[in-house]
Amino acid sequence: MFTKNYEFRYSDLDKNRNIKLSILVDILQDISIFHSHVVGLDLETLHTDSLAWLLEGWRIRFEKPFDPYKTAVAKTGIMKLGRCDAVRKYEVFQENELKIKATAVWYTVNMDKRKIVRVPEGVADYYDSVSEEDNNLPYIKLKPDNEAVLMGTTKVEQRDIDTNNHMNNVKSLEAALEFLPEDLDVSELKIKYLKELRKGEIISVYKSEKENGFYFDLRNENGDICVIVNIEKE
Repeated sequence: MFTKNYEFRYSDLDKNRNIKLSILVDILQDISIFHSHVVGLDLETLHTDSLAWLLEGWRIRFEKPFDPYKTAVAKTGIMKLGRCDAVRKYEVFQENELKIKATAVWYTVNMDKRKIVRVPEGVADYYDSVSEEDNNLPYIKLKPDNEAVLMGTTKVEQRDIDTNNHMNNVKSLEAALEFLPEDLDVSELKIKYLKELRKGEIISVYKSEKENGFYFDLRNENGDICVIVNIEKE
């Protein structure tokens, strides 16, 4: 699998000197994009053809806590390259000890039409492997929860926008995390992205508490659910 090292910074720590949940998800997002860049499918190449890899969602299992003073070694590879999508696996280690195991689904999108399209012919040739061994952590598509209640609102600011001109995946997660109880030990995180959120939009954050954790959804001004987050606690 493709490998990249990460060092944690002071700003990556919470008040208990633990790595912030959003930082760990950001590592997975970063190695996905960097992998494509290294094999030749960089942002400039994709944008020339009006293409982008857009994330459908995550399933992330947190195996053990991180040591903020040790290097994290992240790995990713493609388990399946479909007609319009790629299913990626991830592992993050510290000193050869598995800390994170994850699966994600990425779609190829025509950014002019904002529409899912076929994976371009020959894309598989860019990667060392599109048949990595299955990680036995299947991606799960989340469904809305009618019991969720409004917790608050936030506005999509310029700082939240990424190269695809919408709210970055990690930033939308952070909007939900604002309403997560402090000092919660998270065992698994699932996210599904349904609609883009643009600069200036007002987001409403809905939440419901479950026996094993919490459900969140982010809705736009039309009431459409744009992001679903499920957090399981230990």
